[in-house]
Amino acid sequence: MMAVPDDFDGLLAEYLLGTLSDDERAHVSNLLSGSAEAKARLEVARSRLAEPLLVEGWTGFNAVAAWLEGGRRFEHLVPRLAELFDLSETNARALADTIDDDDVWEDGPADGIEVMRVEAGPRCAGSTSSLVRLQPGATMRAPSDGRVLLLEGSYRDDQGVEFWRGRVDERPAGSTHTLTALAGPACLCAIVTRSEEGA
Repeated sequence: MMAVPDDFDGLLAEYLLGTLSDDERAHVSNLLSGSAEAKARLEVARSRLAEPLLVEGWTGFNAVAAWLEGGRRFEHLVPRLAELFDLSETNARALADTIDDDDVWEDGPADGIEVMRVEAGPRCAGSTSSLVRLQPGATMRAPSDGRVLLLEGSYRDDQGVEFWRGRVDERPAGSTHTLTALAGPACLCAIVTRSEEGA
């Protein structure tokens, strides 16, 4: 029997609301097919979402809303964010909690692009680490010899490949690609790019 992860209830909420990436949806489906506990928790989550949302004192909707608001909406991506930036999960979670604070963002290199510099761990020495937020339609060059973890929204590269929440996009050294944020929420990317000095 498969073990159900600690963040499963949060994943179920997004699974039922249709906000998971393809990879996350496949992961949840796999757990549901192999675990009686996972199936039981799905039924509980379904029944809570089916209750009238306007009933005074109903807490199910408030719990779902909490999963999807603020930095908590990235909770299931915290381990990947920590790995990318070589941070502890505690520090990665604290970073996610700052994402909605407009004061930490700087204007980027073009209209519709904002950047937040990230003080990454020692494995990222010689690299540039940042969060980048692209408004729908904004375009930027993909980092050459870098990794992009998509935290929110989506983009399409100039080869027509689309990347959605939870996907990692790795580009080989010397590659040149353009990324365009798709319609919907702002495209939020965690990026580590090896600098020329560190190459």
